[in-house]
Amino acid sequence: MSTLECTAEEYYQVVADENYDNGLSQGISQGLSQGISQGLSQGIVGAVNLLRSMGINDETIIQKIMAEYNLSRDEARKYL
Repeated sequence: MSTLECTAEEYYQVVADENYDNGLSQGISQGLSQGISQGLSQGIVGAVNLLRSMGINDETIIQKIMAEYNLSRDEARKYL
């Protein structure tokens, strides 16, 4: 339906529906991204705790999580 074939009310409803769909898609995408990030962080914390329980020193833990999770030294230190 072209813009000329509908009333203003119908046009605004179409625009509102499109905005809703776009917002919903964006929200789902953002939620998935945040969930993946949180899951990764929890996994790294779990790995650090496991390595510590095995008596591994912090420097070795830093090296291992840097290699495994492709982190910088500063990022890795935040998990200790």
